[in-house]
Amino acid sequence: KNQGQKYRAKLCEVFENVDESGDGVLTRKEIEAALTNPVLKKYLSVLGIDVHEAGTLFDLIDADGSGEITAHEFCEGLIRLRGQARAIDVVTLLHENRRIMEKCNTIQGLVEQRAGVSGKGKASV
Repeated sequence: KNQGQKYRAKLCEVFENVDESGDGVLTRKEIEAALTNPVLKKYLSVLGIDVHEAGTLFDLIDADGSGEITAHEFCEGLIRLRGQARAIDVVTLLHENRRIMEKCNTIQGLVEQRAGVSGKGKASV
């Protein structure tokens, strides 16, 4: 196995240990309970994942917002969170955020313009 496959296999082991109910998904409660275990926190740290708050970790990993984390979401989410953010990652996020804000501002302007034209409301500037 290459390094990536070994890492994924370790994360699957962690998932199985954290999934107390054995139903194949993790709840916020299961994550919070698991992260009170200093052995697990140390293990994740060794894997390059520094966990400070269970709730934040859960929200970052729960990609579809379902309130449950599948094994796939868990492994892929932790792989994405592994290690320190690189400068290019931060710059990419800033760039994407700027693009999204520009689109939101354009939409807001169109909505305000439409509201002003239709006479239903006064456009605020």
